[in-house]
Amino acid sequence: MPMEFPEGLSVGAVLQREDPRDVLVTKTGVKAAELPPGSVIGTSSLRRELQIKNINPQVQIQLLRGNVETRLEKLKNGEYDGILLAAAGLNRLKIEEGGGFFFEYLNTEDFVPAAGQGILAVEVRTGEMAGLMAAIHSEGAAEILEAERTFLTVLGGGCNAPCGAYCEKTENGLRMKVMYARDGKTPVFDDMEIIKDVEAEKVSAQDGRSTAAELAERLARRVCVGTVVLAGAGPGDGELLSLKAWKAVKEADVIVYDNLISPSILNEARMDAELIYAGKRSGRHSMKQEEINEILVKQAEQGKYVLRLKGGDPYIFGRGGEEAAELSARRIPFEIIPGISSSYSVPAYAGIPVTDRNAASSFHVITGHEGTHKHSAVLDYEVLAKEEGTLIFLMGLHSLKRIAYGSWNTESRPSRLWR
Repeated sequence: MPMEFPEGLSVGAVLQREDPRDVLVTKTGVKAAELPPGSVIGTSSLRRELQIKNINPQVQIQLLRGNVETRLEKLKNGEYDGILLAAAGLNRLKIEEGGGFFFEYLNTEDFVPAAGQGILAVEVRTGEMAGLMAAIHSEGAAEILEAERTFLTVLGGGCNAPCGAYCEKTENGLRMKVMYARDGKTPVFDDMEIIKDVEAEKVSAQDGRSTAAELAERLARRVCVGTVVLAGAGPGDGELLSLKAWKAVKEADVIVYDNLISPSILNEARMDAELIYAGKRSGRHSMKQEEINEILVKQAEQGKYVLRLKGGDPYIFGRGGEEAAELSARRIPFEIIPGISSSYSVPAYAGIPVTDRNAASSFHVITGHEGTHKHSAVLDYEVLAKEEGTLIFLMGLHSLKRIAYGSWNTESRPSRLWR
């Protein structure tokens, strides 16, 4: 049934819902989570593909076409190790487990059905057959169908979109579980319950919005989040940017960038991309780390593709770990693109190998700027001075004397400073 009806047509009646679940049909009875690696699962639905691989990442997906009987015949002939079907279709065709087939009914909490799955609706010319439509209409089914279809409408999706929605009545209102993969690869799950209040219902009705629609809209806003990419831009030379990071720069809706990012990299951004400066220099921070974290979250919540462009590598003294932790806590999908670190690339550009089999069998990367939240310095410079290999200090200008002389009196010179 289309999301938008031609003028003069509408839903006349919504029938009671059949079993909304999806079913894994096999000839062995092996459960989805226990299928051996490489097992071939047949489906033509991206929603089903993403969710079965979420349960068992080792399975392989092959396209499956045809009516229910045709699909079962293909399974019987050994073309697949399992196929995914709708329980409602099996029930209506009176196809039961047995005869060499095993059914695993997939829980709606782990495997969210398609919006409206199991519900039959009658499309009519508006206003016609009103008596007949009233006789077969189910208000309860209509309410949950409204919620699920509203969820699709807000997302701008259709029957082929990688999303699922399952609404059910509770003792006090409605509860809805949804799945959405904005990038077509990473499913995001969420659920919400909304309590129905008589007075609130009256106000909503006056505004043209029902409780079901309100629930769907809230969930759609929560799952329709963009992706954040934490990428390393290298040590300053634009030509040292990775191809993957370069592609992210070209595609990003928003770029939040640091102080040392080469202008030649930013010139590759889209003309309509929003550039947000978040640079930090000694004693001059354009914004606090908490503010940067919040920008990444807020921009992603608007459904944007956000690139956090950091100097060097995002996880080497770049506070990328803190940003990733915040994104994870706020349930924002993110990806890491490593970058070339200045810790070894800058010495290399200067002709200094950080390891040499005749001189240094290792190298150590150390911060010269410990966090202000620490009550005392953690680094023991005397111990570091005894380490084998090359010592590389980043962000150490203001601590140069301490780094060079360790715990010795800065007026005297030690016998050995660097390796």
